[in-house]
Amino acid sequence: MAESTIEYKEKTLPSGVKNIFECTGECYKVPGLYYEEGFKKIKMMVLDDTPSIQDLEHLLKQEDNKTLVSPWPIQVLRGYKNYLPSTFKRITANMSDEFSQKYFKTPTDWIPESKAILLQLQSELSCKSATIDAAIIHGRRDAGTVSSKVHNLNRLYNIGRMYEFVNEKQYPILFGDCTREEDWDEILFKTKHAFEEMMGEVPLGNRKYSRKMRKPEFSEKEVEKKFPFVNYLKNKLGDNLTGILLYGSSAREEDPSKYNDYDTYVVVRDMRKAFEAMKGTCPNVLDGKVKEMTGVSQDDLPKDAKHIGIHLIPNSADYIYRHMRMLHDSREFLLHTQVLYGEIPSEKSALDEVVQRGLSNAAIKSKIVIGALNWAYTKPEKIIGKPNLFDYIVKIPRFYLQHILNAEGKPKFRDKHQLNMILDQVYKMTTPEYSGNPEFIRESVRQAAANIFNLKKDFMTIEAESTPNFSFLTDSRIFGWKQGSEVDSWGRFDD
Repeated sequence: MAESTIEYKEKTLPSGVKNIFECTGECYKVPGLYYEEGFKKIKMMVLDDTPSIQDLEHLLKQEDNKTLVSPWPIQVLRGYKNYLPSTFKRITANMSDEFSQKYFKTPTDWIPESKAILLQLQSELSCKSATIDAAIIHGRRDAGTVSSKVHNLNRLYNIGRMYEFVNEKQYPILFGDCTREEDWDEILFKTKHAFEEMMGEVPLGNRKYSRKMRKPEFSEKEVEKKFPFVNYLKNKLGDNLTGILLYGSSAREEDPSKYNDYDTYVVVRDMRKAFEAMKGTCPNVLDGKVKEMTGVSQDDLPKDAKHIGIHLIPNSADYIYRHMRMLHDSREFLLHTQVLYGEIPSEKSALDEVVQRGLSNAAIKSKIVIGALNWAYTKPEKIIGKPNLFDYIVKIPRFYLQHILNAEGKPKFRDKHQLNMILDQVYKMTTPEYSGNPEFIRESVRQAAANIFNLKKDFMTIEAESTPNFSFLTDSRIFGWKQGSEVDSWGRFDD
């Protein structure tokens, strides 16, 4: 960060937690990319312990709405060193050698190892690319959203180039003017395509797993009765459609009252044609039929309408294997998915890989909560009318708990009811339900951040003090079905 202001003076927060390091500088921006009026500076803080919800409010209130507050307990950063190494380096880059050695046992000239960067890159490519479809199909976008997707693409490209994990491209990677609404869909499509290209370029490792082609487990009549969106997609996409895979609670539960939406992977031959056919349709299931809710806000949807989440996937076996391998838990995904149409290639990852990918994705999700602190506090209206976005943020502690428990013992599936019970009974944490009240939104996001911090502190010996096992990225083991370069500017890795 150019022209950074650095402070080591201890500042005590309301709970007694101390802010022991501050570094304030300009937010990094991709050259030539539009950014909404908002945060100009970022203040990164290192705290000596876990802050309370009151501490977080105190820190947010201290700054104006042009400064992004980024508070990091030491326990969180120690875990990020292994699972979000570019973020760890970004935060610690301006620390003195004495401070860095004292708290992180790391010299200031420390550079992340290639395997840690590779795992982070794989996990973030899978995570960040998945949200583009909703922006196009369900119209969940504005100029800031479009710009954010392009920003993430450029950031991950820079991370990928550290060890030449992705092919060199002309930087910055830009596709048009994000201020022109008529260009948004085209920019989003090209950004999605660029993510797909990088997913295909990034090394996956030499480990081999047995593969299978999965077929529908329901008859056509059963599918038509239980999942009316299948015929809708057949009619909408025609010969372009090659497969539909259902995942999430609707794939696990028989009782429709126990899930609110359908999450699907839709495999197609031609991605551009598919996006052209689906853009802005906002499909929902209502009274056993699919209705396109174009222009209807989430708040105005009928209560019994079930949202159809659509993640378009290119009809490439290699891409599908790569995408599913990089998920947070490919075994759970395999166990709790249903093929509704066509054939879907699948493989079963080994448990050591499942654990490490879970911890990687949990770190990424926890960082999302910290990022949400600021805009939920300064602009809660960005969440009002978007219950799905609210739920995504406040349920991240539950996601984190699942994967840290997997790392602590043998990986196994725990549904949301089991995880909620553990959060409630063991940690006295609850997951709030959506409300459009601005102050409720602010408090809920602060509480989600505090919950993440407390969970991380409790499990820090697993995440931060154990030696991560990244051998699955380099070994050449074969499993049956039953069984960069020097970096000169860390600002390029900013979210």
